[in-house]
Amino acid sequence: MEEQDIGLFEVVRILDFIKGQCYVVLNCGIEIHWPGRGKNSVITDLRKANKILKKQNIRELENVQEDLQGWITNMDTRYSEAKNVGYDIRDLAVEDADELIEDIDIWNKVILDYAFTQEFETIKEISFTKFFPPQLRKNLDKNIVNDLKEGFELSLFNSPNPSAMISLRAAEGIIKNYYKSKGGDTENKNLNQIIDDLEKQFKVKKSLVGYLHFIRDKRNQSAHPGTIFSQEDSEEILNQVKSLLKLIK
Repeated sequence: MEEQDIGLFEVVRILDFIKGQCYVVLNCGIEIHWPGRGKNSVITDLRKANKILKKQNIRELENVQEDLQGWITNMDTRYSEAKNVGYDIRDLAVEDADELIEDIDIWNKVILDYAFTQEFETIKEISFTKFFPPQLRKNLDKNIVNDLKEGFELSLFNSPNPSAMISLRAAEGIIKNYYKSKGGDTENKNLNQIIDDLEKQFKVKKSLVGYLHFIRDKRNQSAHPGTIFSQEDSEEILNQVKSLLKLIK
């Protein structure tokens, strides 16, 4: 994992944290320290994310950086002015929290799409044994290997939806086994809880967190009735499972 990728995943992590703070505002009405005086303020985290993203100097992400800077500039001004007219500048307005959540979802998708396509391989250009070489498969359960092979072949023959479902099942098995290897107990724990533990309790490397979040989001998406994965989705999932294996082997 290159330093650039690690930086991008750190930006996504920070933005996800800000998103969580915004949900606190929407659901509980709890005050958030906005102006940026202190390490736990929203605007401080926005500045931190923007600084990391600016350092990456990636042309494809310039719009995200510009949007971030726009939020920093506008909100810093608005809430600073609010202090002079009697409002409590500790309160992040509900409408701002709601809009920021929407923007963060867009930004993170753009960032992750960019990060994940840098080493993207097209299924039709490579065989299963080259795509998932023996060194990546040697410590996997037989059922997981079979799922990976079936998911690969289904994608190869243009059956993306079952391919994605089976590949995600394999990914969940890989993550659970990795969790066990770190000392975790999977009994009575779902994938979301396991990933939270890996991130917060076991402090796995930041470069891995982005892939775990990707798998979790796609797995959650697959649970919704009517979800249909495209050919692009199935190939992207297989590529992310491959990258996941490279990081945890």
